Amino acid sequence: MTDSKKLDLILEGMSELKTDMVQVKADIVELKEDVAELKTDVSVLKADMLEVKVDITELKENVHDLQTDTRLIKLQIENELRHNISIVAEGHMDLSCKVGEALASFARLEEMGVRINWFESEIRMIKERMAKPIFA
Repeated sequence: MTDSKKLDLILEGMSELKTDMVQVKADIVELKEDVAELKTDVSVLKADMLEVKVDITELKENVHDLQTDTRLIKLQIENELRHNISIVAEGHMDLSCKVGEALASFARLEEMGVRINWFESEIRMIKERMAKPIFA
């Protein structure tokens, strides 16, 4: 092979290297753009994560508030409502006893009314007998 052919081959190889280098440079530029885009995405993700952390903190506070409210409601039920229900129940028991007594009194009144009617009948009959002459 002659020197000129060797030089041509070298030049051809250099030309291919130059083309490859241009392609590598283009790839590097594209890679830099991709890295910049990834950095932007990572920044957005970090911001989103901070929002999620804030939301989780608020959620924890809300759950804590709900637990506190639930505890207060349970205490109110235990301390006030149960006591009030017991008072009402005792009042009902008294009312039912009083109703029973009233019914018993009413039964006695009815019995007395029947007796009074009987006595009135007896008195009328006695008066009628007294009004008739004995020896007629």
